Amino acid sequence: MNRANEHKKKGGLELSRRHEAAIISSPNPGIIHKDQCAMRQTLLFAALAAASLTTQAQTAAGVGPNAAVRAAVMGVNPAANIRSISESPIAGLRQVIAEGNVVYVSADGRYLIAGDIIDLRNKSNLTDVARSGIRSALLADSPTSEHIVYKAKNEKARVFVFTDISCGYCQILHRSIPELNARGITVEYLAWPRNGTSGQVFNQMRAIWCAADPKKAFDDAVAGRPVASANCRSPVANQFVLGQELQVEGTPAIYTTDGTHIGGALTPDQMAQALSLN
Repeated sequence: MNRANEHKKKGGLELSRRHEAAIISSPNPGIIHKDQCAMRQTLLFAALAAASLTTQAQTAAGVGPNAAVRAAVMGVNPAANIRSISESPIAGLRQVIAEGNVVYVSADGRYLIAGDIIDLRNKSNLTDVARSGIRSALLADSPTSEHIVYKAKNEKARVFVFTDISCGYCQILHRSIPELNARGITVEYLAWPRNGTSGQVFNQMRAIWCAADPKKAFDDAVAGRPVASANCRSPVANQFVLGQELQVEGTPAIYTTDGTHIGGALTPDQMAQALSLN
């Protein structure tokens, strides 16, 4: 800790001592007068501010409880965007969320584990629970106004589907939209051209998302009808990148609102079962 931080810490402690002395010296320790209440609040805020500055200084200096963990991750990937560091279900291991992934690092920063933690007693994948939280947050940040939405009249569940109009299984799924809607399932499409952000399919999907009526354009494309070319500031490229962050590997890729990946080419019965609607 440098001299400035040490001074701030001592200042906070000195203020706390003065506060204690003010209360002890009161004629009746059980009664604190208005001016003493004001003094108490002022001293408390000053002490908290000093503690906050000390914590910020520790973080900037690379010290603190998770400094070794942070340094270990940055040593592997200096450009890593670390979202959070928290306790893991296993004592001595920290759970690190970075770049859309979950890894575990020992508290001393010596060991890094890239793998899943399985709770054998409850038969649950605890790492996938953490991944679902990441996916849910990323999907929530994607504006619904940029999705092509087929809304159920009596909505019971909502799914996000990364799709590619050239994908045969995506076309089969799309033909199930009326039945899915009838079962109360709203479908939100996000573009994920499998060949990336260039080429014929990307241009076709950009034209769909740029159309005056994207739903009609999507229906036409799946039915094999021509879609007029269009160019705009479409979200197709951003949605492709989002799919990569979610580790989409193929289409269709279906996610629930809580970030659970429930599969790909599901029939209406399978999707209703996965959503606990049966």
